[in-house]
Amino acid sequence: TLLNFGSNAVKFTEKGEVIINVTLKEKTDESVTILFSVTDTGIGIPEEKQKIIFNKFTQADGSTTRTYGGSGLGLSISSKLVSMMGGDIGVESEPDKGSRFWFSVTFEKQAQEEKDTSKDKQFKIKDLKTLVVDDNKTNRTILLKMLKSFGCNADSVSSGAEAVNMLNRASNAGSPYDIVLLDMMMPGMSGEHTTIIIKNTPAIRKTRILILSSMGGAGDINMKEIGCDGYLVKPVKQSLLLEKIIAIANMKQSGTDITFKDIVKPISFNKGNACILLVEDNPINQEMAAIMLMRAGYKVDIAENGKVALESIDKKDYDLVLMDVQMPVMDGYEATKVIRMKEKDNKHLPVIAMTAHAMQSDRKKCLEVGMDDFLSKPIDRDNMFSTIEKWINPANIITSTSISNGAKQEDTPEQPIVDMESAMARFGDDVDFFMKMANAFLTYLPDQLIPLEKTLESGDFSKVKKIAHSIKGAAGNLSAEKLRAVAATIEKSSGNGDKANISSLIKEMKSEFVLFEQFVEKLES
Repeated sequence: TLLNFGSNAVKFTEKGEVIINVTLKEKTDESVTILFSVTDTGIGIPEEKQKIIFNKFTQADGSTTRTYGGSGLGLSISSKLVSMMGGDIGVESEPDKGSRFWFSVTFEKQAQEEKDTSKDKQFKIKDLKTLVVDDNKTNRTILLKMLKSFGCNADSVSSGAEAVNMLNRASNAGSPYDIVLLDMMMPGMSGEHTTIIIKNTPAIRKTRILILSSMGGAGDINMKEIGCDGYLVKPVKQSLLLEKIIAIANMKQSGTDITFKDIVKPISFNKGNACILLVEDNPINQEMAAIMLMRAGYKVDIAENGKVALESIDKKDYDLVLMDVQMPVMDGYEATKVIRMKEKDNKHLPVIAMTAHAMQSDRKKCLEVGMDDFLSKPIDRDNMFSTIEKWINPANIITSTSISNGAKQEDTPEQPIVDMESAMARFGDDVDFFMKMANAFLTYLPDQLIPLEKTLESGDFSKVKKIAHSIKGAAGNLSAEKLRAVAATIEKSSGNGDKANISSLIKEMKSEFVLFEQFVEKLES
């Protein structure tokens, strides 16, 4: 019955999630009643059909047979099986929102064996303070239940940024977290990115980190390199999680320290405790810039738009802001105006613009709103660090009337798939770092092409322009010159509403993407 419910839920759920839940409904000295349920976010069932859904050869809607297959016989058999076991069965559902199928059955208790608690006593896992970090609410709930069943003191947050903030608050309060369970793939700040921040923050760097991933064990080696203590594949088994927690608890008691490997050449200048706010809406650009900065020794916070940046600045003092110019919700110009308005006689906060627009008029506009300097996209690593050093070091701050010209000339018609000389200069000759970001781009671009084509079809050229601008920036950071050039042309054509030309350019972008993919595969081999 449970398999049938689960199979149906997967069949009728195109997006969202399917949750299988087993709970103790009631118990006596002789028996227990267990409630089994399967909840989905699928097509749902009208109320009038729910009364007959368990009848033989019945489906809620005949069209579902044509669309999804099946005859409805499985639910009838499930109902019969539960009835034979003396249980109850039912469904709760709402069209277009999902369904919850359930059944409860009473079982006799079995003789309980003596539990060997010597292992639990050996490791004081009940004293451990743990933090679950996962953007999926269901995953957080499941992991919290597991940890609390072990006796751990467990909390949860939904993002890497929240995790870093909570870890710092707990450390400052004298009650640090012992272990963080960290999801590998999260929007905004990935598990790897969060780990790098934790391991570069003295107050919280001794926190043990357990990475959770749906991708298998391929990331094991890389995770160890950046300082993780363990790696589990989703869905997480309770027994394996307990083993890892016990192992990490043993490490904590023995005083084993975590070493963090710096895998790039250090930058020559002294960063001290400088903290930078990176304001950027593109997740690929976010991760690339943040990792560059953190590997150079800076502390980094990320804001996805100007509004979030202002909220961050209200809560914390920063030494410098790297501000993207074009962002949703609030752009870099408006955010900088607010920063300068609030500043008044207070300490001056350097704001460095990051923009793909390299015209003199763009640089002038940056100055007019109160920005201090200018970096052209794609960002040149050495230029970025020298500019940051100039503005973070008070001895070097000067009153500027003209922004340094970091602009590059427009590309020539014949462009390489990837300009590796430019890429290696940007990535500090770190091939592994380049490959990591190139593979991230292989996932990123297909996800952008779908909305790009849809918005073009609907005639929303402002959105077409924004998507093309984002692709241009991500491609430029990798020195993927042909893709960058095509994206730049789409961005320009969207201003003219040239639908036919843009459609042709999207096809060209797809072709160039195939060549880029082949280029990356050759590098990997």
